[in-house]
Amino acid sequence: DVTKRLFKVAAERQIPVYCLGAAPGVAQRAIDNLSAQVGPLNIAGIHDGFFDSTEEQEIVNAIGESKAKLVFVALGVPKQEQWISENCCYRHRWFL
Repeated sequence: DVTKRLFKVAAERQIPVYCLGAAPGVAQRAIDNLSAQVGPLNIAGIHDGFFDSTEEQEIVNAIGESKAKLVFVALGVPKQEQWISENCCYRHRWFL
């Protein structure tokens, strides 16, 4: 419910959103479904949840360069919480 409301606000205000996680293609299908419900979304980027440590830094850089104001991370519990803590909370201003 919270995610859908956040996407609705993002659509209304055209807030740039980055989606990270799930199997290849799943995030895009979710975005397509949500767009049909809440209106066109400003998608700053998408990456599936299958990446190695080398690619991880590229993803972090891509999120920062994308100017996304909202980042959805769906890597499964507890991996997503650990990823957010390690890569976003203290190192980057694009995530609070």
